[in-house]
Amino acid sequence: MKKLDRKDKVIMILTIIILILVIGLILVISMKSLSSINTNENNVTEENKKETKTVTESLTTEDQTILLEKIKLYDNYFITFEGNKLPQDMTDTEKFTFYLKNNYEKFQDGVSSGEILNYLKESFGSATTFTPIDNYLCPVDNLPLIIYDKEKDLYKVDYSEHGHDGDYISKIFSFYVDGTKTTKDNKTTYKIRVRKAFSNYITIGIFSSYYGNYTDAKNGKNEVFDIYKIYGNENLSDEELSTKVKTQYEKYKGMFSIYTYVFETNSDIENSYLISLTK
Repeated sequence: MKKLDRKDKVIMILTIIILILVIGLILVISMKSLSSINTNENNVTEENKKETKTVTESLTTEDQTILLEKIKLYDNYFITFEGNKLPQDMTDTEKFTFYLKNNYEKFQDGVSSGEILNYLKESFGSATTFTPIDNYLCPVDNLPLIIYDKEKDLYKVDYSEHGHDGDYISKIFSFYVDGTKTTKDNKTTYKIRVRKAFSNYITIGIFSSYYGNYTDAKNGKNEVFDIYKIYGNENLSDEELSTKVKTQYEKYKGMFSIYTYVFETNSDIENSYLISLTK
């Protein structure tokens, strides 16, 4: 083998050193790139965690008060589905009836379909739709009660064919059981469970008998208690009636069905709308 002279040795050594430096540089760049990727992945993961973070807490006393007041609006009609229908499954006639039960007096001057739609969106969310119905039939005699003028897009009440008392009504009381507030991203969901006491349904008379669910109250079956039989006074103010019903409710609490209301909002609780009611 030819012996390397001094010059060749120097060249070989320099070549090896350069090769080592190049390999080292490549390793350094690779490590930095890998570190950068890991950092980005961690940042994305942390950001996703931040976006999907869910916080659940019990309802405050103020939340309970606001939601119990909201529930009264749905008790005027939506409760009649006995927790078996989602808001989005309502027919246009059912949507109209919900508006009517909460805004009957407005039909004296006339109500547009646009006003009805806006109210429905506030009550059941912005995705709610409404196609105008022709006329609304009175549930007592099945004759037209609310007449729709298509040209003016206006609904007005017409009493000309009705010689009877009004629609069937009931006194409904909701008693708080428990509830939660869940926040995820920009959306807040309120879940509230209540036991409900339903009075007898009447067109005229007194709210005397009380039942544990809507179906029993409507059919007059399975009475839990009778206020008149207990207290013997039919001339009670709303406040007195509420107090006496609550007293009796505490005695028979387990006989009243639990209804679960779920509300949702992208802003504050006052602007929340119902997404489900189950029994």
